[in-house]
Amino acid sequence: MPLAILSVRVSTKYGDLEGITTPYTNATGPYKSISKFLGIPYAAPPIGELRLKPPQLPNEWKPSVRQAKRHGKICLQGPELESRIKRVTNQFEFSEDCLFLDVYSPDVSLKLPVLFYIHGGSFVAVLRCYFRGTFWLCRGWLLL
Repeated sequence: MPLAILSVRVSTKYGDLEGITTPYTNATGPYKSISKFLGIPYAAPPIGELRLKPPQLPNEWKPSVRQAKRHGKICLQGPELESRIKRVTNQFEFSEDCLFLDVYSPDVSLKLPVLFYIHGGSFVAVLRCYFRGTFWLCRGWLLL
């Protein structure tokens, strides 16, 4: 079970991100904490003039620091899937503005192997909240 949560900051070409670091003192791998940067936009929101258009680059947030401590909004799934999602988490919001990425790293100062995880679901359902990457992270992988 995680103990304390600390803030951690990294720089990107769009501006600085402030995420959280959670210790996992009983982890079996060489790393005993995981830094999490949640809800990072990877494209401009596909709303208004951008709806049903090719993705555009996200807006910069410089010189401000973007808080990356909460997951981004979830793409619209349909009402029949809401109960399935609530079995895993109650902390979500549906929106067309849902182009967010979560980045997890056991050490933000190192260049590590990257696991780029795209959830399945056959364009019907399945969300990031179904996948827990702690196993890989405590063994030195970076997870996107």
